[in-house]
Amino acid sequence: MLILALDSTAQVGSVALCEDEKLIAEYTINTGHTHSETLLPMVESALQCAGITLADIDLFAASVGPGS
Repeated sequence: MLILALDSTAQVGSVALCEDEKLIAEYTINTGHTHSETLLPMVESALQCAGITLADIDLFAASVGPGS
């Protein structure tokens, strides 16, 4: 199962791509609270580096909290 996870609840934003329990790609950026500008490019990079398309993702995960 391919999982795309996003976290934008703090100053640091993160994107992770996992297959079952194996981490395939991870991006973390600390640019303040500008996640609306940085998360989607990080997602595109993670997918491209892994050779995976958005259509291949089985599950989308997002952290809960206040945040972007």
